[in-house]
Formats: sequence, C-alpha cells, structure tokens
Amino acid sequence: MPDQQRIENDPDHSDSIILEPMNLCDVSRHRNISRESSDGAESPTGLPPANPHLFFSAAMGPKKEKDPAEQRRLKTVRTWRRAIMKARCKGDPWEKFHLDAYSTEKARRYRYNALRKTWVIDDCLVKMEPEPFNHGAMRECFRMKKLSNFTHNDDWKKDSNNYVAKRYMEHVDRDVYFTDVQLQMDAKLWGEEFNRHNPPKKVDIFQMAILEFPGRKDSPLFHCEHFIEGEYVKYNSNSGYVKEDKDHLRLTPHAFSHFTFERSGHELIIVDVQGVGDLYTDPQIHTASGEEYGEGNLGAKGMALFFHTHVCNRICKSLGLSRFDLAPSEYNEKTMKVLKDSQERCKTMLRGSEEMCVLPSRTEKYRLLHHRMPRTMSEPFARPRTISESSSNLNSLTPPESPTRCISSEDVEEFLHSSHNQVTFTVSCSDSDYDSVSASDTERSLVRNRRRRLESESGSVIDDDEKMDFHIQLARKSKPSCIQPPNPDELEVPMKDSVLGLVHLELCRYHELCRFTNPDSPSYDHDAALFHLEYAARCGIQEARFAYARILLGLQHDILPDLEIEHTTENEDKGFSMLLETASSGDVECMVLVAKAFDTGILLGSRPVDWCQAEYWYERSADEGGTDTDPPYQLSARLAEMLCIGGPGLNKDPSRAGELYTEAADAAMAAMKGRLANKWYQLAEEAWAQCEEEEE
Repeated sequence: MPDQQRIENDPDHSDSIILEPMNLCDVSRHRNISRESSDGAESPTGLPPANPHLFFSAAMGPKKEKDPAEQRRLKTVRTWRRAIMKARCKGDPWEKFHLDAYSTEKARRYRYNALRKTWVIDDCLVKMEPEPFNHGAMRECFRMKKLSNFTHNDDWKKDSNNYVAKRYMEHVDRDVYFTDVQLQMDAKLWGEEFNRHNPPKKVDIFQMAILEFPGRKDSPLFHCEHFIEGEYVKYNSNSGYVKEDKDHLRLTPHAFSHFTFERSGHELIIVDVQGVGDLYTDPQIHTASGEEYGEGNLGAKGMALFFHTHVCNRICKSLGLSRFDLAPSEYNEKTMKVLKDSQERCKTMLRGSEEMCVLPSRTEKYRLLHHRMPRTMSEPFARPRTISESSSNLNSLTPPESPTRCISSEDVEEFLHSSHNQVTFTVSCSDSDYDSVSASDTERSLVRNRRRRLESESGSVIDDDEKMDFHIQLARKSKPSCIQPPNPDELEVPMKDSVLGLVHLELCRYHELCRFTNPDSPSYDHDAALFHLEYAARCGIQEARFAYARILLGLQHDILPDLEIEHTTENEDKGFSMLLETASSGDVECMVLVAKAFDTGILLGSRPVDWCQAEYWYERSADEGGTDTDPPYQLSARLAEMLCIGGPGLNKDPSRAGELYTEAADAAMAAMKGRLANKWYQLAEEAWAQCEEEEE
C-alpha cells in the first residue's frame, strides 16, 4: 500500500499512468519475474516477490504513454511491411516470360525534373523482349526488366523491376520523346497539387523516363514506365469523351481535370486521363496558347470539348470548384441522368476534410499585383519566361551525345537563360491577373524549417521552398470556371481577353458546326450557341463582342450568320453598349459604326443623337487609319461637313472644317481619287469664305 501511494503521488507518473488489457509482453514479463522469485533473487524495485498464480499483477502495472508521432511512424512502418510482404507473396507476374534469359544491354536514361526544368542523365542495365506484346494507336509496347542502380550484384530475379518500354511505330523527331516526358512530369506535379487539397482519393501520374540504346543502330529512344498490373481504363479523352460504363463510372478523374483548369487560372487543363485505378499515364495537356505539348494540345478547343461533357460531381463541390456556365438547353435529361447515376453508383465518399480552393477576389489580385510592381527604375519587374516562350528551344532539350553524367550547371544555365529569364511553370495567357512565381519571405517562412527531400526518381535534391513557391504561385493564379457577377465594392480592373471567353467562343462555333447536334435534328441549338457567344463577349473577347453586338443590332454578322433575334429597343440598347465597349478597347470598325450611329441616330436605341460624340469617334477612327470601306479621308470629310453646319451638341466651326476638307483632299489625291480631291478642295474654299464673312 505505501508503494502504491508513492506511485500515485509521484508527479512524474500521475499523468502518464494508463491501464491497458494484458498482452503477450505482459505474460512474458510476469514469467521472468516468477523465475527470478523461484531462484531467490531479490526484486530490484524492492517490491515483494511476485505470486506466479496472479497473472494480472504484471499486466496492470504502470506504463508510459507513447509519443503520438512515434505511434504514427510505427503505424506507417507496419503498413509498408504489410505491403512489401504482399508483393513478395504475389510473385513476379512476368516470370513466365523468362526475361532474364535475354541479353543484357546498357542504356542511357534521361529523367526530367518538372520543378527545375532540368534533365538528369545516368546509365542502367536492362533486358528487353525483341518483339512488342501490345500496341496502341501510335506506340508499341515491349516488356523490359531494369536492374536496380543501388544493387551490387547481377541477380535479375531479386534486384530487377518490371518496366514497359514504348516506341513510336512511325518515325518521329527525337524531340517528341522529350516533349512527352515533359508533359507527363508536369502532369505529375499537378497530381501532387491535387493531393495537397486532401481529396477522398489521391491520384498519381506514372514516372516516365527516356532510354537511349547506344549499342543499337541509330541509338533508338524508348519511353520507360513501371509496369502496373491491373485493369487499364480510359476515363476521358482530349476530345470530350467521357467513360459512362456503369462498371467504370468514376468521380476522381473528372474532378482532377476540372481542378487543373481552375487552379491554373485557366492556363491549362489535364485531360485524356487513363490508367490503372487512380494511377494515370499518357495524359494530355491543353494550354491556352495551344502551342506546347505536341499535336494533341487542342488549346481552347479541347477545353471547350471537356466542359461540354463535364458534370460537376460531389468531389468538385467539396474542393470548392465552380460549375462551368452552360445553356439551360444543354442541361438536358440525359445529363441529369448521368449525374444521378454517378452520385449513386460511385463508391467514393467524402470525409469532410477536403480543402477548398479559396480564390482571392479581383480587388485582392489587383492590389497584390500593384504591390509587387517595381517602385524605382533600379527594381525592374522581370516577367518570368513561360513554357510557350521556351518552346522554341525544344531542340536544345535533346541531350548531346556525351558520356554518362548529370547535365552540368553550365549547360543548365545556358538553357535556362537562353532568353535572359528563368523558365517557370506558367503558360502564356492574356487574362492572368498575377504573373509572379517567387514566394515572399513571409510565405516561405512557413516551410523554412522543413527538411530537404531526395527525389530518387529525378536524381536531385528538392528543397521544400521550391515546392512552396510552386503552390503559392498556383494559389495566386486560381480563377473560377464560371463568370462571376460584378461586385460593386471591388475595384474596376481593366478586362482583357480571357481564356474562359475563348472556351465559350469555341463552344459557340462547335454548336454552329453541329458538333453536338443529333443526326435527326434539322439544325443546331441556336439558344445554346447564342448563350456561349454572349458569355464570350462578357469575358472581353473582341471578336465575340463585335459579333454579338451586330446580332442584337440586326446587322450582318460572320458568327452564326443564320441567327436572327427580335428587333427591340432593349436589344438595340444592349447591342450599342456592347459596340461602344468594343470601340473603346480599340476596334476601328466599331469606332466607325459608333461614330455613324451618333451622327445619324440609327442603332442608338433610346439614346439621343450627339454630334459631339460623333466628332470624337470620327477623329479617333481617322487617326487609326479607318477601314477598307471607310478610309480616313472619307471620315475627315464627313466631320468637316458636320462642322460647317453645326448640330446636336456640336458648334459650327467653318475654319476647322476648311482644314479638314484640305486634309481629306490631300489624302484623296494621294490615293488616286482625283474627283473627290477636287470636290473637297472646292468645299474647303467655301468654308474659308464663310470664315471671312463672319469676320466682316
């Protein structure tokens, strides 16, 4: 009893003593105590000898509570051990093909670091089948084993791994192989960003490398990937295909594609998601410019095809992704049925711990941008290079014929600074509100004390600061997939052409081309086409603005030429406002239309005639060079005519009218328009005469 009180009153033990059920370790400890008691040895703790029949006396003794971090580490170790044991028990699925009987070849391996935009070179030993075992539309596949670079023996049965080597069936440039690896490694980086938001199921992209065989004729290249056993499924494609088979209906692949579009600020989207489970391979990236990542990059067209068939699921909502704007007629019964089936049949459940992609407001982006601008000429704001700007250097990406090595720092610097700026993981996009890639000291301090991690597959050390820079850059560039309603409390940020607008414009064109029309339907969906044209105009696309304004005003238009809408004052007001915005942004043809509208009163809707406004737009359009149908001398002559007589809001000014007539005549004479020139010279004399009469 005194010993028990001593233990309970001990401040070092009172908070750490726990009681647990007896386990095998307790029984073993009790047996040892019993054995010591039978030998007559005195207990080291001073307690009386243990009774060999009281098994629970040792089981209920005091125990120290384990550190939670240590418990997590042990749990991770046990999980990996179970996985390794399962893999060993399963055996080699390629054992029956006897790849170890083939000759050993020395290959040169090229691996790409997506964060640093650098290549790493080393040598490896492989055994490959001479004949392909499968093929796709463009490449054929070979079974291959690669000996581990960390082993010190040549035991191919124990120290080798199964790989799939892929080669193009038709001849392609060597740069195509390197571009494919860049694409897949960049996509892998986006997979890590997706996992960082804690979705219900994590995704990963196959690690891909390039193997070159110097011992073969012409040193052929192969793509190299780990072999993953399982059912290979294609969930979506780069042309809008969506897997709707009830046995393979998934939520995560489509949410991942949607996530990349929104998180990149509409600069890119990863589609053509396929693979085994959530381990993907051979994706395709559509970029805003459509110039990177090979011929499969369809640009805004590919983005439009994806969103026409994409239905936001519960994973999209849990991540805070916004629904893409589609016309009411596009949300048909079939789409709703697919959505309902996906919600009911898919087994992926939300945990409620997903991190939403919180987007900064336009005001925050605007202030952040101006905060980062240089304050003096000694602080130049160097715009980072983009992938599209570096695409011209793809030829330099093919490493030279050299002995096995890592690319030296001199080679890296020569490549990175070939255009005096550093290569970054951004894509050229006109609607990017923020284009900085480096994290501030405050932001980087969040991970300052984190460890450096060795990427065994890339062969280089990756600092956590580099990944933090990448994550912060993406957070600043994120934009919703829908058009946000205007907020009166936010600053007015000048609108530029946006990728989102280009996507809507491409959807309008696809509707016009009957891409989404049933064969039995007599025509395309006019309402949906007009809907996307309007949204493209609202996003600031000049071509869409001009076409939508002409449709509302009842004028001839190139986009949707067979579409006509009711001619009302409300449509005229809306169309002229759109025309005025387009003219203000610098479109000369719109300037001429606005000037004539204020001059004649046609197309103004409920607005009054205003010759003062007409004067402004006539002058501006003439300074911009006019158009083919309205050359600048014609515009100047009309303005001179208005000044001769005066009108609504415009005072009579014969002196200035004479100057304009003379300028118009000189320009007409230079354009070989002699009759017009003589006519305007005569009108100029009459205008000067009016000035003399007024002076008298």
